[in-house]
Amino acid sequence: MEKRNLITQALIVKSLAHNGYRRAGLAFKAGENTLAAGTITHAQLAMLEADPRMALLGTAQDDPAPTAPADDTTGALVQTGVSDGVTKKKMASVKTSTTQATTKPSK
Repeated sequence: MEKRNLITQALIVKSLAHNGYRRAGLAFKAGENTLAAGTITHAQLAMLEADPRMALLGTAQDDPAPTAPADDTTGALVQTGVSDGVTKKKMASVKTSTTQATTKPSK
């Protein structure tokens, strides 16, 4: 893998599939999975984002969030997910497809 193509942040990915589900050359357990920084490429991330059974929850931080210096009154830095808009759209489609699959037609 080329260094310049690696994701430099640790990511949290939620798998809605079974334990051992594989995507983008990786195996996932059901639920939240943390991918270490520098272990996946942008291409692999795109594959995970395209999969309706996977949801990118955001970045993982090994250390607690830094706090603002005592003389700074602006507050702590707030971070958002890597692909927040895509994740919300995917989660909505997963909820819709789950509802449709469990709804029985009326007679």
